[in-house]
Amino acid sequence: MRSSRVLTLVAGVAWLAACGSDGNGPSNTAPTADFTSACNDLVCTFTDASSDADGNVASVVWDFGDGSATVSGGPLSSTTHTFAAAGSFNVKVTAKDNENATGSKTTAVTVTAPAAGGPTADFDVACSGLTCTLSNNSVASGAVVTWAWNFGNGTTSTDQDPAPVTYAVSDPTTFTISLTVTSDGATSTATKQVRVSPGASLNCNGADCTLGIDSRSTVVVTLTARDCQVHGNTFVITSPEPVDTLFTDGCFTPAVGSPFTLNNGAAYDAGTQLAAEMLTGVTGATNAQLQVTGSFADGWTVKFDDGFIGPNEPDFNDIVLTIKATPAP
Repeated sequence: MRSSRVLTLVAGVAWLAACGSDGNGPSNTAPTADFTSACNDLVCTFTDASSDADGNVASVVWDFGDGSATVSGGPLSSTTHTFAAAGSFNVKVTAKDNENATGSKTTAVTVTAPAAGGPTADFDVACSGLTCTLSNNSVASGAVVTWAWNFGNGTTSTDQDPAPVTYAVSDPTTFTISLTVTSDGATSTATKQVRVSPGASLNCNGADCTLGIDSRSTVVVTLTARDCQVHGNTFVITSPEPVDTLFTDGCFTPAVGSPFTLNNGAAYDAGTQLAAEMLTGVTGATNAQLQVTGSFADGWTVKFDDGFIGPNEPDFNDIVLTIKATPAP
């Protein structure tokens, strides 16, 4: 589950978008097992999202609930499994930490059998804060094709390409989105789980909560360092429109040193206010924090702590970014 923290940026001053208590737990706390799933008919990909409050997840074991052999994997890894027939299966992941303590989670996963020659349901989903955008990649060639979306929050759609979905939750929450495609009576279903999280509520007391562009400039964001091990640490420029997601898995990609030129390389006019947010991939974290220092003239440094609790935390080195504005003609 992810929580978001909006960058509160004032030149030369470090603001914390959200503060949470830090502390060390018992000598060893069992890991918290978690995972997400994405299925296309009988084929499912399961991605580990387990975490450990006072150490590291060392390995995970998957039990697919259909009598097949268990599968072992590393922390935060993905595994693909093909079920033999349609049905509901209790999929279980067991996480083991570096001191051999274990935790497990079981979730019922429903899969469907495709019809020979029928459609193939498929879609992508990308979420920022509480809003998810869907892209329909299904293949269907019948004379009559229908689309049935279920967004997991009680709302549905029959549009081939539905409008973005905004969830109304006050805490990080996982939803299962499904798409069933029917073509000349044959059906195919795809499902994906998404985690959404409300943005931080900020009271800046009259202070500027954005990066101010003092003169017409191009802006480059560079990932300068990282020291984190979770999927889902995401950096998003939220204003001005359109929203620009620079990366969605910052602990693993892109490479350190990767630059991102905002606005497709075009200059921002003087007076533009840039706003951004960082989403943490740490399951259940409520204390992700940002430190921002610098100025328009010298560039800004953004240091992110993703909310992992343990010795020497928060360390503000999980992801480090520099943001540099270069005056343009």
